[in-house]
Amino acid sequence: MKRLIILTLLTLSFLGAYEFSTDSWGDYTTFDPDKRVALISYPTSWLKPGAILFDHDYQDSSSSYGSWNQIFTNDESRSYNLGISSDIVAKYTPYSFPHRWSAGLKFVNYKGPNSTYRTDAVLHYQHKKGAVEYYHTTNDQNITLNTGITDHKISSNGLSFDYQILTKFKVLGSIDYNLIEQIDTSSRTYDIHHELVGLQYSFAKSITAYTNFHYWYYHHEDREGPAWLIFPGIRYSSKLFMSHASLRISTSTIHPIAELAVYPDPFYIHIYTKARSSRLALRQSANQYVGIKTGVKHDSEHHYLCANMQANYDFVRTGEPDSIINNDFYGINAKAEYRFKTEAIELYSRATYNKIVNPREGYYHPERSILTGGMKFHAKLAKGNLLLDGDINAQYIIHDDPNNVLFNPSTLSYNLLQAGAPVGDWKINFELKAKIQTFAISAKVSTPLKMGKDLNYYFYEGIYTSSDFIIGNTFYAGLNIQWLWWK
Repeated sequence: MKRLIILTLLTLSFLGAYEFSTDSWGDYTTFDPDKRVALISYPTSWLKPGAILFDHDYQDSSSSYGSWNQIFTNDESRSYNLGISSDIVAKYTPYSFPHRWSAGLKFVNYKGPNSTYRTDAVLHYQHKKGAVEYYHTTNDQNITLNTGITDHKISSNGLSFDYQILTKFKVLGSIDYNLIEQIDTSSRTYDIHHELVGLQYSFAKSITAYTNFHYWYYHHEDREGPAWLIFPGIRYSSKLFMSHASLRISTSTIHPIAELAVYPDPFYIHIYTKARSSRLALRQSANQYVGIKTGVKHDSEHHYLCANMQANYDFVRTGEPDSIINNDFYGINAKAEYRFKTEAIELYSRATYNKIVNPREGYYHPERSILTGGMKFHAKLAKGNLLLDGDINAQYIIHDDPNNVLFNPSTLSYNLLQAGAPVGDWKINFELKAKIQTFAISAKVSTPLKMGKDLNYYFYEGIYTSSDFIIGNTFYAGLNIQWLWWK
């Protein structure tokens, strides 16, 4: 059986699929302001490996995991070259009890309109009292616009550790280094290293006191200098209640951090005040913000309901810390999902809503809402040895008119040029997955849907098309192969 799996994997690895989309590889070509790293404008996914390489499962003696996404790009009328693209993941956890370790690698070679060439690696070691983890990312990410191409060359390294000195006392820390070069008409460089040292003391199972110290040193074009933050705090957590109090202390300001949450099933409410740094300005002071998050979650045999709403209000000071507040902004986002479940079929609907009013530079995002309705189905064939899972859904995506939106490839941020009515686009998605024991293969298809349009629209224009991006979110089909082997 193992020989058959390996032969099938090698055979199918030569199959191709089509990829014409700007944002189908969202882990890499993403500009959501909530996903950015503190102090710089880059998204976390550009600087660190994905979650799959950081997920270490030591429940069994050993495991191996492999995943292969195969994509074929082809567009003679555009500036990028013909070629085969791929996304390959491999993870290995050998038998090494009581010492546990795992290694993961990921290779991305995407030859599309926003091409990505990157290598990710994670090495993790764990013992009874502590753990050490190292990661590396080399990433060459292009952003293709009608006005030109901006190339982002990134090299990131990080090392983290934690150690249980005593039963109630733990020390942790990390060191990471980012070297970034932007190549375009106005080239710039980032050179930032960051260190973290933290101490935690548990008075009881539910009460922990801590102190975290962060230190940055950065070079950015003609600017350079240090930045540091100290976070002393205490946290209480139980099954129904959570409270947290801390201070964000820098060289110029002190911001309070306080949280209070209660979650009597199926409801919860969380109120807080925190502080955050500008995502675009290295020397900009942090701003205080307050928020509330509340929701409900219910899961039974046939019904699943989940809904939550979050609102934030940012108090933004300009200039010195004692200056007046004159640049506030606030935002609301909400999510809701309902599923009706049976053994063979699952009907579902989802909705998201995002709105930000008078956003500070770097916080605006053009997407307003996504409405999704679909069906999942499950089947067992060949006496239960072959499992089939399918998912088909339709999405209605509401966003600001692309002709009113400008994208800056240097700061990776959007700007709204003028107010206008939002526009909506339809999209159809389909996935079929077949699984035999530990081997799985799935096919995905996603396409915009608009009556009266020709193939040029579906392959090259699609939705989100603006005068900046050379193409929009268009037709996509991909093939994924996975192999998970437990020993």
